[in-house]
Amino acid sequence: MKADELSGQDLVIFGCGYLGSRLGELARAEGLRVHALTRNPATADRLRNKGFSVYRGTLEDDAWHGSIPASPALAVNCVGSPDRTEDGYRRSYLGGMGSIARWARRGPPGLFVYTSSTGVYGSATGAVDEETPVRDLSPRNQILALTEQRVAEGTISSRWFVLRLTGLYGPGRHRLLDRVRAGDPALDAEPDRRLNTIHRDDACAAILACFWTDPTVPSQVLN
Repeated sequence: MKADELSGQDLVIFGCGYLGSRLGELARAEGLRVHALTRNPATADRLRNKGFSVYRGTLEDDAWHGSIPASPALAVNCVGSPDRTEDGYRRSYLGGMGSIARWARRGPPGLFVYTSSTGVYGSATGAVDEETPVRDLSPRNQILALTEQRVAEGTISSRWFVLRLTGLYGPGRHRLLDRVRAGDPALDAEPDRRLNTIHRDDACAAILACFWTDPTVPSQVLN
């Protein structure tokens, strides 16, 4: 779909936190009708004031299915886990994707994008790319890999992209920089540590690029 063909199309965003909220703002600027699912009441109020169609709910709960329009042109799952426990990951990521798959039976989205994580590479060292094997994973990262598999099965949409993102930073989110400025002594404990990050707006740009990618480009996983 070309960028100028986005106007008037429906976009569903599952999880409108730091990334999803900004994505919705940019998508509305492109003329898309944005439907947002969020569990956060303050976020819901803020997005409604911006002109979003907002639905309060928990992704893994099917109660929202009747409120979100079926067969949207575009849908994105960028939900995050409310906690970093294995159970929290299982509910939010695997359980949430299962709920999306059941919703899609009413009418699949034309294109589905899932923002996964480079955490699926687990303990891999050195350079990695999309062909690097996913193995030796922690229980939480195994859940991320299984969630990707649900997308790749094509039960949500026959056309999809999985974007493996690194840590997000940007306006209002710069914890590492704050630690450096504060002279946190813990930073000296791992002088050779490397950290991969991506700016929130660059992540949004990658998602938007998926929206207008030529239909001949195959579904795939991308770092």
